[in-house]
Amino acid sequence: FFPGYFAPNPYDESFSGFHFPLSLAKQTELGFYGAERLERQSSELLPASEIPDSVDDIMNEEMLIKSKFWDAQFGRPFKILKEDLIASRKLGIAIISEYYIHRIQANFSWMPCGGELRSIFCAKSGKAIQTTWPKEYDGRILSEEEYLKIIN
Repeated sequence: FFPGYFAPNPYDESFSGFHFPLSLAKQTELGFYGAERLERQSSELLPASEIPDSVDDIMNEEMLIKSKFWDAQFGRPFKILKEDLIASRKLGIAIISEYYIHRIQANFSWMPCGGELRSIFCAKSGKAIQTTWPKEYDGRILSEEEYLKIIN
């Protein structure tokens, strides 16, 4: 792998940081730079709790878009874009209320990938393949060729 200083973004905000968490000291030792938690320094930053749960509950859409919010758990400010509101309306989902990396990590937290690459056999063809999925999924994992036969 490339050295840590090649990384274009903080380790904490990458999928590496999500699957293989390292302390800030270890990140620095390996040449990565970490995204330190910021202190909320501006009274302009509103708490995320002030974001309505539903698009239907918005009193002033323009004011919501112009406001800046604070994700206390991730220690980062964020904004709600007009596109976020359009997507929330279209999909009938709650308005975003977290920093974007926080949302991405939450969306991928369900994946049972441990990150360890191991050799197994395709459940259909018996061909040797590699996977990062846990052993409990053995017998259900297909090679790329077998998967493509099914979906095409």
